[in-house]
Amino acid sequence: DEEDFNEARNVSALFLVREWLQAQGRL
Repeated sequence: DEEDFNEARNVSALFLVREWLQAQGRL
């Protein structure tokens, strides 16, 4: 289902953003 695909993409995007923010915090 396209909606499920979009939701999965949003979740992975949020995960990537969180990882990126954590990396920025280590600088």
